[in-house]
Amino acid sequence: MKKLNKNLSHLRIQWSHLAILLAGIFIAGFLLFKGVTWLFHDPYAAYQTYKEDTKLAGEMKHTTQKEKDAYFISYYYPAFDIKNLDSEITKYGKQQAVPLKDKNSMHYVSIDYDTEEIFDTYISLVFHKKVVDEEDKVLQQEDTYYNYDKKRNRFLQVDDVLRRDYIAMMKTKAKDAGIKENLIKKQNLSSFTIGKNELSFYVEGKKNQKISVPYKENKKYIALTNKNIPSYYMKDPITPAPQPKVEKGKKLIAFTFDDGPHYKNTKEIMAEFEKYNGRATFFMLGQNAKANPDIVKDVYKRGHEVANHSWDHSIHIAAQPPYMKKEDVNEEIYKVNDAIFQASGFEPRYFRPPFGAINQTMKDVCGLDMVLWDIDSEDWRNHNASIMSKIVKKNAEVGYEVVLMHDIHEDTVKGIKQLLKELDAKGYQFVTIDTLIKEDPEYLLNPKSNLIKPSTLK
Repeated sequence: MKKLNKNLSHLRIQWSHLAILLAGIFIAGFLLFKGVTWLFHDPYAAYQTYKEDTKLAGEMKHTTQKEKDAYFISYYYPAFDIKNLDSEITKYGKQQAVPLKDKNSMHYVSIDYDTEEIFDTYISLVFHKKVVDEEDKVLQQEDTYYNYDKKRNRFLQVDDVLRRDYIAMMKTKAKDAGIKENLIKKQNLSSFTIGKNELSFYVEGKKNQKISVPYKENKKYIALTNKNIPSYYMKDPITPAPQPKVEKGKKLIAFTFDDGPHYKNTKEIMAEFEKYNGRATFFMLGQNAKANPDIVKDVYKRGHEVANHSWDHSIHIAAQPPYMKKEDVNEEIYKVNDAIFQASGFEPRYFRPPFGAINQTMKDVCGLDMVLWDIDSEDWRNHNASIMSKIVKKNAEVGYEVVLMHDIHEDTVKGIKQLLKELDAKGYQFVTIDTLIKEDPEYLLNPKSNLIKPSTLK
């Protein structure tokens, strides 16, 4: 019995030693695991999270950038193999570190994105940026919006997606959404996304100031040109001929033609300008644009400028009482844009008031820049090629640049043939109003010249 007790006691000692040994091995393993985990732990992992289900277009890429005791940046971005778009995305990424270098403590920047491709035409991209400090206090949070048209190979702004008197429409929607109407300005509508059923605007870039514009209910205001998106032009966009390069040393002059388009004269005038690699601007009446949609389309396609000259040239718009009411003036202007857009998918940017008459009602309604002239050929009065040619040359020689003519008169065609030949020999280049504004804004936009009156409704 004593021997049995002695053996049991010895066995207990062995088990005790084994338990101590196993506990030591466990503790050592745990410490080793902890050490390895600490050794390979990414201290920035919390700042590199992203959403998988919002990346519906492009190939997801990820890069990080850090500067000791200054900042850490996690940047998720899409790649599209589209040069213009990818370059802008790269540029955005490079800009993110610049303002952080002046900070006094460590900052963590997380950038994620949402993207979607709409009907194989439009790419909508939103970057979400969040900046926190070492205590996870949010220092900055902002969204940056990009919308790209693959077919036209360019970025889209609000004027590319909305048309007509869209400011008035957006003010109504803002009121319904509880957003201050005075915030509805062009510069506050740059943050938007293009969806399959609607446009979503974030006024001043704020998520809590959202305005939705469903395509079906707002068809006449939609400027997007796609067969799947309700608008007045549900076709693929027309790509106009490029504007000729402005030649150094050439004197620039813009010929403008009112009251057309004319089924015969307009084509002849365009052909004459193209002989000299020139372009003209046609201020069209809506009733004539509606009657000649193929001419409208041809003018735009050939790279000439299409502009607005009211629906029917009524003297009562602003030239003579009784003056039209606001709603009637609105129709006189925007029905023309409707007719031109339906024919070409192009939304005119410029308006020439009939008789050059402007009153306060027109200013309150017209969202287009108004264009007058400084050389009146008087073709409407003289109907004589030699006389109109003499008038234009005399005024051009003293530096005037915007010529008023009318493509509804056959004598004007004869005058143009004579004029362009003579002016070309004297070193003139024939450009559109849009090109002339870009090349000589100091003269055209100067109030003293009384040529261009920018709209106040932007």
